[in-house]
Amino acid sequence: MSDAPRSAPPRRASSPAWWLLTICAARVGANVVTLNYATAIPVLRPAWGMTAAQAGLIQSVFLMGYSLSLVGTSAAADRWGARRVFLASNLAGAACAVLFGALARDFLSAVLLYGLVGLVSGGGYTPGLMLVAARYEGSRRGRAMGLFLGAMSLGNAVSVACTGALLSALGWRLALLLTALGPITAALLAAVVVRDVPEPPRAPFPGLGGVRETLRNRAGMLVNWAYTFHAWELLGMWGWTPAFLTAYAAHAGAGSGVAQGANLAAAMHLVGLVSSSVSGALSDRWGRTGVSLALLATSAACSFVFGWLLEHPLGLVLLVGALYSFTIIGDSAIYSTAITELTPPRILGTTLALRSLIGYTAGAVAPAAFGLVLDATNPPGAPPQTWGWAFASLGAGALPGLWALARLRALPESRAMAGGRR
Repeated sequence: MSDAPRSAPPRRASSPAWWLLTICAARVGANVVTLNYATAIPVLRPAWGMTAAQAGLIQSVFLMGYSLSLVGTSAAADRWGARRVFLASNLAGAACAVLFGALARDFLSAVLLYGLVGLVSGGGYTPGLMLVAARYEGSRRGRAMGLFLGAMSLGNAVSVACTGALLSALGWRLALLLTALGPITAALLAAVVVRDVPEPPRAPFPGLGGVRETLRNRAGMLVNWAYTFHAWELLGMWGWTPAFLTAYAAHAGAGSGVAQGANLAAAMHLVGLVSSSVSGALSDRWGRTGVSLALLATSAACSFVFGWLLEHPLGLVLLVGALYSFTIIGDSAIYSTAITELTPPRILGTTLALRSLIGYTAGAVAPAAFGLVLDATNPPGAPPQTWGWAFASLGAGALPGLWALARLRALPESRAMAGGRR
């Protein structure tokens, strides 16, 4: 999922490769705690005596905090500068990740501490995009931003794989503590990143007038609604796929299945690493709405199928999982590109802030809703064996996004996208 930064004039004609690699590495490190809890759910549920609904709610609170953080840090970057916010957020994220790993011991403490991790983490994302945009001129900016966004998928893969390995070898406490080394590394790298980069221009918040203009922008709001339903499916899937694949590995006889399930989930995130750039290029050629409709329809179909594969061969799980991972993240970059084409620059920041708020709020509800469905369709107290209905709830939530995209395609304003290809 991606949010484009506010437009910034081209700055430098060239920039050393080490700087881009450093800020991308910081993004990878910060994301190492994004899915450490989700990977540990199969171990933490019995250890903390949680229902599936409670387990999903912890992930939901993290995402709700992250949603508020995206909006708050965007405003803070305008007031105090993207460099300060980027560094401060990474430092706070490292401290809160350590607190979560050290002090979380049950449902209530995890809700509070993991929610706090989410609440301080957004400043490593949107201000980071602003710094990349300020460092690179227009002809090189797209590639640089694509690498920065791709670092999120790599960070997710590292998060899942490392947590799964540490859970099996050292237990959940040390797994949560050691994965906090990712945000600590990100904070150190952030201090290097902000030393030699121009400060992006600060755009004053347009106030309620900008909000009203955003809401009246039919085409822009349809993109935001499509993004919102996409976020429901994506964040719900990310929050529960490691647990499902752990259950699959255990059902196949691979011991507890935690490490094996984590490796499968990490491989799915690596597929997402290339998805955004490929789908973005396809949307340049064939149009934003056409490619987005194909991706969202396919990911929704995968949501209706994936959860029923618990007893099917590994090859089929890998095939559907790869298609699922590719299509569910692939349209993120397209929505970001489309919103910049359909929104006047004077309200672009407001539009992105609103998108972050409604999109991540919907996405934050999805893991908790998934858990409620999982509880309702399985016997209490036993490991879940029926996952299909829970995954289907994600697909059902994605379907209204198809209507939003089809409606957008029918508007004359859609000709502003992709050079008239809609």
